[in-house]
Amino acid sequence: MGVFVNDELFVGGLAILLSLIFLAFAVGPWAAPYRLGATNAIVKRFGKTAARLFWITLSIFVGLVGIAILTGMRPRYAVSQPMHRQMAKRLVASVDATNVNDRVIGFANPLATESNRRTFQNRMV
Repeated sequence: MGVFVNDELFVGGLAILLSLIFLAFAVGPWAAPYRLGATNAIVKRFGKTAARLFWITLSIFVGLVGIAILTGMRPRYAVSQPMHRQMAKRLVASVDATNVNDRVIGFANPLATESNRRTFQNRMV
């Protein structure tokens, strides 16, 4: 299965590539990028210089997002994939399979597990 080991590298690199393409739109001699819907509206209303500024601004913004992704910047509540895997491994290692089954059975019937039966019998005496 072709899964990327580090998705942030792929997405951040793609954002940087798009940023360079948008910068090429701004400084290049092509007319096609200025015929796109939003850019064409900017050209008609404010002129080609404003449309070039739009492409440059978009390039800078997408480039900064790419850099943020590559450096691992994220909100406090977000957890990276490697950290998520590490936390999952700790959780699996800390839970004993027999205890999980006892808890599941005990949840359905509190007297079903041996430890709960002993506890109940000790309380009755």
